[in-house]
Amino acid sequence: SVSVVRKYSSILDTLFSLGTFWAFRDSLVFVADLNAYAAGVDAMKLHASQYVWFRKLYVTFSRYMFINTYTKVN
Repeated sequence: SVSVVRKYSSILDTLFSLGTFWAFRDSLVFVADLNAYAAGVDAMKLHASQYVWFRKLYVTFSRYMFINTYTKVN
């Protein structure tokens, strides 16, 4: 898991995550394009009872809507 600041820094965390990936090469990085982001938002909107104010903030500010990183654990 990442810090709360990074978790909710939206697409800005992409720079840090990709920099870490290029520096250490011990992780996987998945980056969503705008179409994938829009599909995620549309999927959330399909569940109107679940798409409440804090989930709207999540899809707007969460890094996990744009990028996800996995680090190899030995």
